[in-house]
Amino acid sequence: MSEPSTTADGGAATRPAWAVVRCRDLIATSEFLQRVLDARVVAVFPADSPRSMWLDVCGTRIEARLDPHPPSGQVLAVDRADLQGVAESIGPDGLRIEARPLLAPLPPVTGVA
Repeated sequence: MSEPSTTADGGAATRPAWAVVRCRDLIATSEFLQRVLDARVVAVFPADSPRSMWLDVCGTRIEARLDPHPPSGQVLAVDRADLQGVAESIGPDGLRIEARPLLAPLPPVTGVA
């Protein structure tokens, strides 16, 4: 993963959320993410011998990275609102998609003049 971006004046630049999934088969993993999360492929690196694929899911960037020995028990937590009724799923290399309420509703603002 790259270092955080900065603006010309040295401030932090806004970047999309980012998750890395390690896998033995980029095609199978990307097809799984496209089917379950309606992911969109953004980029493939390098094009002639892919080792990394970037996908976008509702503004969150997911990098599927080729790894001959991916860690077991990988979990990709996705906001329930983004899944639209899709049940939790298990994909290639045991990658588990979990539906969670990631953002709690904010309480109403009171006492502001």
